[in-house]
Amino acid sequence: MIYVIKTIEDVFSFLHARQSKAYTRVHFDAFLNNFPLAFSRPGIHLTGTNGKGSTATFIASMLQQGYGRVGLFTSPPITQFHEMISISGKRIQDAFILPFFQTWADRFDHYQLTNFEMVTLLAFAYFEVNKVDIAVIEVGMGGKIDATNCFTPILSIITNISLEHTEYLGSTLASIAAHKAGIIKPHVPVMVGPLPQEAYDVVQTVATQNQSPIVPLLPFSVQTNGTWNVGPYQGLTTQLKGDYQKHNLTLAVSAVHALQAHFPLSETAIRQGCLGAMIPGRLEKIMDSPVIYVDGAHNPGAMQALVQTWKTAFPHTELTVLFASFTDKALHATLEPLKTLTNDIHLTTFNHPRARIRKDYEGVDLPFVEDSFKFVSDWIQQSSPYRVLLITGSLAFVGVMRAYITTGF
Repeated sequence: MIYVIKTIEDVFSFLHARQSKAYTRVHFDAFLNNFPLAFSRPGIHLTGTNGKGSTATFIASMLQQGYGRVGLFTSPPITQFHEMISISGKRIQDAFILPFFQTWADRFDHYQLTNFEMVTLLAFAYFEVNKVDIAVIEVGMGGKIDATNCFTPILSIITNISLEHTEYLGSTLASIAAHKAGIIKPHVPVMVGPLPQEAYDVVQTVATQNQSPIVPLLPFSVQTNGTWNVGPYQGLTTQLKGDYQKHNLTLAVSAVHALQAHFPLSETAIRQGCLGAMIPGRLEKIMDSPVIYVDGAHNPGAMQALVQTWKTAFPHTELTVLFASFTDKALHATLEPLKTLTNDIHLTTFNHPRARIRKDYEGVDLPFVEDSFKFVSDWIQQSSPYRVLLITGSLAFVGVMRAYITTGF
């Protein structure tokens, strides 16, 4: 079939029609066999259950202080498609996206590529054409058969491992770790965050088989004034809220420190990069009156971290929660920590092929609302100044609701 793509809206329609629940490399590898990836730029590859987006953003922010062209590919978008792909903080423009898909759409369709596979190829092409100094690439899901796992980086990073995407990655930490460890390449150093022993053993085995050294993290500590010390870098601060960011910051600073021989950065650049990093949808206040926060706590580990931070930062909040998730996420284990914050929790759905609908919440004794937009609108109209709404769960859901609220409904 010949696709006529004339506008950026045509591109987005083409992409939307190719969202898929399939988790396989068959079609993508067939495409790459006939159209090999042309990517020659140095890159850092990150995977993990939680924190990979924040860690990638920290790394890119620091590198941007010393280098003019730093590519960053993260997913999913929180507000707009273009934010997934950027160079030194500037998002990809329609002027590149449109001709790219006009050139490749027919072949993408012939090989039945998924939405994410096509966007991954877009990101690599954008970074190659613009000759970035270095690219920071975040895995979409898993690692071994993820679309981003098609290049050889100069450093691989595994932030952490817990149960997630069990429908695709397996139901044990070892099976999930095997997918994550799939990004480890022969003789390429790998850096890992705090992992359960079962997961670490798998990563260590894969690293040994690939003769890939595991680079130790720099020591970390918190000062009494709330600033963070990471190795020789003292008194670091960041805009990103949450106690869990200490692990992401430690990984990121350790990573740029390990690459100093190839990409030297001053201490000032590292300090400014930590401070300048910002990610929407991570414990972010999006409305002041009444108060609304959003946070993409999409699995048990992320939810536990969010709840721990909330209890410390907002111990006396009258809290309402609106929650939605994907069907492949561990529902009960994600909801249990949330129940320790409040009894006022509402489940909902949103427009996405992997989103849970009413029947997917069977067995959960919490109210379900079909229309999340109406729920938020009604809550705002009826709320008192003392109540807070927390919108959480899937990052995709958080992005939908964030856009709805911040654009004035």
